[in-house]
Amino acid sequence: NETFEECCAVEDYCIELPECDPTLIKDECKIARRAPCNPNTGLATVPFTICNNGTVPKVYALSALPTPSALCPVSLPLSSFSFPATVGPIAPGDCVTTLIQIDCSALEQSNCAQFEICAQAISPVAEERFCCPSTVYIPDDSGVFLGLASDGDRLVIPDNGVRDLRIEVDNTTDEAQNI
Repeated sequence: NETFEECCAVEDYCIELPECDPTLIKDECKIARRAPCNPNTGLATVPFTICNNGTVPKVYALSALPTPSALCPVSLPLSSFSFPATVGPIAPGDCVTTLIQIDCSALEQSNCAQFEICAQAISPVAEERFCCPSTVYIPDDSGVFLGLASDGDRLVIPDNGVRDLRIEVDNTTDEAQNI
């Protein structure tokens, strides 16, 4: 005699989760990890990108914050940073790049300084500030400087887009150089 037991199946349960709110994706920034100072001009030009991951256009206020460390002990004065006070409006899902100019004259006693460039949405409503760290440095004395040329305060590159950039090449000595 074979006996088959029927076992009751566990009931299916459905869990309804709320849809993801795209406004919960935080805005973000991007900056070069290291930026060289031009020994001839005493300036560094650093691209800083802000991405609006929200659902409405936003205007952002920019600020700088020196962050000295044991490796880079110089604290750049705030007057060393030159950038637009605000950037935007930036459309939802878009990114805009602006150029930050840094006066490197405080680096004479050291070869680098760390800092953060910060952005905070101020319109249509104020939001939490977010920052990206970078380091500005004096390049070696090889006599050749290669950096990003500053040709304006705003550099717009759409998603999957292309834009020409000017690269600055400078001879930092009185001797001819091969590049």
